Amino acid sequence: MCKSVFKILFFIVAVLGLIAVHQDARSQKLDLSSFLVDTQEEYLVARLSLHVYDFENIKHILDNGGKMTMLCTATLFRQRTLLWNRKLDSREIEIDLQKDLLTGEYIFKHPEKRIRMQKLSEDDFLSLFEQVTIKIAPWSELRPGQKYSLRVNVRLISRDVPQWIKRILFFWSWDVAKGVQYETGFTL
Repeated sequence: MCKSVFKILFFIVAVLGLIAVHQDARSQKLDLSSFLVDTQEEYLVARLSLHVYDFENIKHILDNGGKMTMLCTATLFRQRTLLWNRKLDSREIEIDLQKDLLTGEYIFKHPEKRIRMQKLSEDDFLSLFEQVTIKIAPWSELRPGQKYSLRVNVRLISRDVPQWIKRILFFWSWDVAKGVQYETGFTL
């Protein structure tokens, strides 16, 4: 009887400890400093620059072995008058952030490149998220004169939360920073 009570108390303390660490990290805020729709190599692309507030807290999490991923999702809709907008395409890119605790290097994995830094200043960190480009749909699939809208969602999530905790606390948001969503309309 005493062993089972001890195990239950240990489990509760462990989960509460993870929640407390997670709540400390949730104070981060994201913002889009620029967002525009453009064309590149026969594709419609979303170009955005992100600003992450409270750099020191994120650096602290990375320095303690935390792993994060910046998820950027762009969804293209065709606007319709009488019906809800029709989803045409959606693309997602991931930017992984972590620190190799053995070498002391900060590692950032963009879709097309991998960046390693010995030191991490706030300016270097913010420069990683300038001019993020997401290819959305081939230009040939879009019709001139048609109204479209492009929605961009950005989230910073923790990658080091064990899957069994995510299953138990399925209602909990594991975002490190509160996500942002922006939408713009355009006509070809």
